[in-house]
Amino acid sequence: MSSIAKFVLPVALLGAVAGGAYFLLGGESGPTKPPSDVHQPEENRDTKPEAQPIKPAVATEAQPLSQDPANQRRVANVPGEAHSDAPQGVRGKVLKPNGEPAAALEVYLMEAATTDPLKVFIAQRTGQKFSPASKGLTAQDGSFALGVTTPGQAFDLRVVSTDYPELQFGGIRVRDSEWFDAGMLTLKMGVVVQGHVTMEGQGTAIAGATVYMSAPNANFQALPTPGREKGVMVQTDNTGFYRFTTAPSDGLVTITAEAPEYASGERANFQPKTTELNEVNLELARGLPISGFVVDSGGKPVGNAQIVATALSAKMPLSVSLRTQPDGAFTTPTLREGPYRMVITAGGFEEKTQQ
Repeated sequence: MSSIAKFVLPVALLGAVAGGAYFLLGGESGPTKPPSDVHQPEENRDTKPEAQPIKPAVATEAQPLSQDPANQRRVANVPGEAHSDAPQGVRGKVLKPNGEPAAALEVYLMEAATTDPLKVFIAQRTGQKFSPASKGLTAQDGSFALGVTTPGQAFDLRVVSTDYPELQFGGIRVRDSEWFDAGMLTLKMGVVVQGHVTMEGQGTAIAGATVYMSAPNANFQALPTPGREKGVMVQTDNTGFYRFTTAPSDGLVTITAEAPEYASGERANFQPKTTELNEVNLELARGLPISGFVVDSGGKPVGNAQIVATALSAKMPLSVSLRTQPDGAFTTPTLREGPYRMVITAGGFEEKTQQ
């Protein structure tokens, strides 16, 4: 049975054609016709292994630096889009847990969540990506200098490593013509979290599954680090085994597994321990995505419409959010079989609910 037959019919779509279903949003009266020559959107999936956000490491008290130009020039000119020639910014030094300089690590300045909390919320709900205000690499001595072209705003500092949990330093406000000193930032050792991904009810290993580790406490407190919108990523081997080595020792994590033709599975709010083996095994059930189109009353595609699909089964609570492509097309992640409620919203149209 196709994904449309399984998942679209229970939510009572207005119409269905081979490979798609149409949502009609309120607008001008008239006959409704499907848009022509539309394409299914490709699934948006990160493929690059990335580092895990955690709570900020303990650092020396940060103070604005002197405006003395000579003092500013002593900061290393970091490669990348660091804007290190700007008259203001953030600088500091990153150390490994053993005190040695941490060289060639990615450093980002992201707009702080306090600047626009609604934008952060929407970003997390829809998987939007945001460019950093400044980015660069640490020098051989661990130092960095990230210039800021828009002083007066608040920023979050991120230090990314494949060997240690991501370090965050939040709430930095950069003043005009001043360099903010973040001080000595020491990375922390990570904790191992591992397990197997198998087929639900059968125990068969799922090779090549994508597993993400994210920090739920940080999800709505900051914009996601570029390339890490879903967290740190690894893939399972032929036995379905996965392993993370950068879990935080002082925070909760959520482990999520995805695989083609399977509904995603997760273990939320898991507390890694430093004194015992942290094993999280996940079982995935077979599933299919919901695909379709959103059009107005005249049959014109509605792009960037917000869609929230919520499972109606109390045993398997689930809610996913996404936006339509410019041609009105959408495809949800793979979902478990069952009835779903679809809520569609778009600027200038009345909210539409189907279930």
